[in-house]
Amino acid sequence: ISQYENPFEVLDLAALKEESVEFLRESSDKVEVILLWIQRLIVESMDGGLLPIPPPVISRVFQELSRGVVNVNNVRKISEFLFPFPYAQLISCMLLLHSLLAPFVAGVLLDKWYWAMLSSFISVFAFWSLNYIAVEIECPFGEDANDLPMRGMQQYMNRT
Repeated sequence: ISQYENPFEVLDLAALKEESVEFLRESSDKVEVILLWIQRLIVESMDGGLLPIPPPVISRVFQELSRGVVNVNNVRKISEFLFPFPYAQLISCMLLLHSLLAPFVAGVLLDKWYWAMLSSFISVFAFWSLNYIAVEIECPFGEDANDLPMRGMQQYMNRT
């Protein structure tokens, strides 16, 4: 199993044939391949009498599998389609402009220097903080502290 270098816990990778693992490794859409394998295994088991399950119940199984693939595709959208670069550049320029102008505007509008300093600091700090939070949310997959706990989620799914 270590030769496959899989960072996630899987149920039983050793049970797959070597050619199946190679086919899966070379496939461009691994989720679709595994889904088709599972669906084929269910249908063959029903035909062979291994799964004597009524059609309404088994249709629910196929429905849940398809819902899972829809959710995988939704997650794929988040990771593949990044925030538009020109928009991100415009936000950075506007934040810089705000950081430069806010102290002057606050100094003109407020009578006391400490209120001007405090209000400009809070507004600049808040906007930059929101920008950095948005950058972290934009890419939720990885090993950073703010990323989704994918390994834990995989282990939970395997336990249930």
